Amino acid sequence: MFKKSFYINRANNSGGPAIFGSRLKNYLISNGYTWNKVLPAYNMIFSYGIKRPYSKNILRMNGIYIDQKIKDDKGGILNKKLSKIYHSTDFHIFQSIFSKNLYEEFFGYSGSKKEIIHNGVPDEFSPIGDSFNFGFEKVLITSARWAAHKRLDSIIKGFEYFKHNSNIDLGLVILGDTSNFEIPNRKDIFNLGKFSPHELPYYLRGADAFISLSWLDNCPNSVVEALACGLPVLTSHNGGTKEIVRDNGIVMEFESDYQYDFVNLYNPPQCNPSLVASGIDQILKKSYELHVNQFNISNVGLQYKNFINKI
Repeated sequence: MFKKSFYINRANNSGGPAIFGSRLKNYLISNGYTWNKVLPAYNMIFSYGIKRPYSKNILRMNGIYIDQKIKDDKGGILNKKLSKIYHSTDFHIFQSIFSKNLYEEFFGYSGSKKEIIHNGVPDEFSPIGDSFNFGFEKVLITSARWAAHKRLDSIIKGFEYFKHNSNIDLGLVILGDTSNFEIPNRKDIFNLGKFSPHELPYYLRGADAFISLSWLDNCPNSVVEALACGLPVLTSHNGGTKEIVRDNGIVMEFESDYQYDFVNLYNPPQCNPSLVASGIDQILKKSYELHVNQFNISNVGLQYKNFINKI
């Protein structure tokens, strides 16, 4: 076993955890750590996975399954897996305070050594670089792995309400697979589809602001990517997104406070279009001096290295 060897045990090979896991892996390797799938000194478990008996097992947690159907289906077997590994590991990294609160509210307090570390992005996510010209005076952009709780419908309706009551030449750009959604056929809505993470900065830098109305997200990569590219973000006060946005955008109350209970996640409360339009108006008019260096993978990776050194 090498002292500086590690393995990232991801729950799956797609989605936010896999994307961030790949970025963290590349950073650690470039900083002298060795990838060791068999006998790593540090075994990083993303959400749930296999513990290694001779490794320091570090559980890196996203959220838990809070959809009502999970509670009712098979006794919440997925949450049971998360709870088991949560209580059987000594070292925990949470993506956000919201993520930490979820675990403690649903599964109880753990006496493990713990840290809160947000996600990070590689150097290409920067305000500096080539950008796409969408042909509008102002551009609002959004990106996600689109599902019902991401509230794309609320984004579109808020945009349409804003355009109906404003003379600003504004375009809405949607990135990501929207095949399960009905997108209006409008000249001011660009539905560009899915891109690889490496292509995203080029399009993000072509916008003026980012909007994420996702309900109860922990630390969405899409928001970190937008902030790193210099875009202020409009988002909801529920979940962990507000923790990464802070004063780099606008946080609004689009629904009542989350009470740390099971919800109908995929039938989320819809945002009032006039309130969304108000947020769009504010974020386009306000001038921001963004602080984004903390989202670079070198700074995030350093926090992981420091945590490893502690243990």
